[in-house]
Amino acid sequence: MVTIINYKECVSQEGKPFYALVLQGDLDIVQSKEGGFYATANKMSLSTTFSEEICRSFIGRTLQGNVKKVPCAEYEYLKDTGETVTLSHTYQYVPEQPANAVQQPNAFQENAMPFMLKMAA
Repeated sequence: MVTIINYKECVSQEGKPFYALVLQGDLDIVQSKEGGFYATANKMSLSTTFSEEICRSFIGRTLQGNVKKVPCAEYEYLKDTGETVTLSHTYQYVPEQPANAVQQPNAFQENAMPFMLKMAA
């Protein structure tokens, strides 16, 4: 289950403003490098065509699916602390598939497949 926890104003490459919904996935228990466990939830932004008022009205709603960590090309990310880190993953909303649905790969999955095969080797 995914919850819409917020929204934010963004600017497209063409300089046009738009709004994105901030999605948060389910609670996940992760083991740290030191061996301890901690609770976390993946978050990501989902672009919309909605107005600010509509985005605001969606806060608190839930969607079927989850937010998954997926590999991508390396990029630099500026943390809230001001520290810059290099990441090679991003987060993607994955809708829940009905049990009888045939899953078709999307463009992202098709483009990421050679990368994921290299990672597995």
